[in-house]
Amino acid sequence: MALLDNGSALVPVMDVTLDDLNILEVGSLIQIAGAIWSGNGKVYLAPLPDEDLNGDLRLLKMDAAQWERFLNQTDVLDIRGPGKAILRKSQRLIDQHMAWAVFERDGYRCRYCGIKAPLTVDHIIPWSQNGATVAENLLSSCRRDNKLRGDMEYAEWLDSPDYRRVSAALLPTQQYLNRNVIEKLDELRKIVAKPRSR
Repeated sequence: MALLDNGSALVPVMDVTLDDLNILEVGSLIQIAGAIWSGNGKVYLAPLPDEDLNGDLRLLKMDAAQWERFLNQTDVLDIRGPGKAILRKSQRLIDQHMAWAVFERDGYRCRYCGIKAPLTVDHIIPWSQNGATVAENLLSSCRRDNKLRGDMEYAEWLDSPDYRRVSAALLPTQQYLNRNVIEKLDELRKIVAKPRSR
């Protein structure tokens, strides 16, 4: 453990690894609060305006594979080599025009149970697993079924007892459409969402 002088006191800095974090909190509960620069034997922490860095400080030590996994979970779109990345707006928030287009495409019904209820959009390849927020990777889902599925893999969800229970009233054609998505999973994993314009 090292000590950092924050200008008014020495603050302990604890070493942690990616395994010490809940990776699903990165990008939602754990967010970008500033930047770090180094040079001439010094390290500079530059918090964003109004960010308070007086909490517990952690030095996250990762190898290259862990670093890439961490960045994929954050608001980073593209890694341009060591120490260089391009930030983007979060793709977790879904544009209302896109959501309504998905609802219309899916007949304003939950794809999992068929009910007409307050709908959400569900990522086929979950956002937590780097699924892009694009119409091809979204399905209409009622809130209950979206929550029930969570970040379960799509094929695993379709084979789960919960899906079999909620989908019991679906017509065979609707069941077929849901199963047919499995054939597209490899293509959906290749989609990289483009940053939304400001």
